[in-house]
Amino acid sequence: MRLFASTSPSYLILQSLDYVNLELAGSFPRRLEETITLLDSLKASLKAQGWHMAGDEPMKLTLCPKARGYTGLQLAQRLEKQGIVAEFADPDTLVLMFSPVLGRQDFRRLQNALGSCPPLPPILEKPPALFRPRPLLRPRNAILAPSESLPVAACLGRILAAPSVSCPPAVPILVCGEEIDEHALSLFDYYGLTRCNVIRQTPKVY
Repeated sequence: MRLFASTSPSYLILQSLDYVNLELAGSFPRRLEETITLLDSLKASLKAQGWHMAGDEPMKLTLCPKARGYTGLQLAQRLEKQGIVAEFADPDTLVLMFSPVLGRQDFRRLQNALGSCPPLPPILEKPPALFRPRPLLRPRNAILAPSESLPVAACLGRILAAPSVSCPPAVPILVCGEEIDEHALSLFDYYGLTRCNVIRQTPKVY
């Protein structure tokens, strides 16, 4: 204890851990199984209605709504107006996470909200193609270099100083030290990134 214990423990955290242990030893496993069963049923119902899904995580619902005529962002806005907040949304997907705290009425409310979205012509736009970026500096050197934040449109040809992602954790479009070219700009625009941290340029001396 002298080696690893803190001299200033957080009793709120310790109490919360005791509460979690009590939950895990009680009805939580049964409620978790019930939630997974309800979500499996919801997924089957949505699939029958024509919704496209991705992934197989038992406590997540990942919709691919472009086939139904909506971007993930548009669908997230529609759901939010009905009091349903998504975990994540981008142009191609919408992710909802579930908990044993939810009841059957919450699953029905979500199903009704999605059922109220009329099918529209499919959106055929696809994400810009992936590309192989050009490294110009080692990541460590880029991170430690003096940097500035600029609008994405002003970053063509500059060197990325810090990762830019729409929702961390995520796979970055570029790694620190790589050049921002036209391909990167198209991806930044597609995923709604408006600013980048780039290495500050040394002014030319004439």
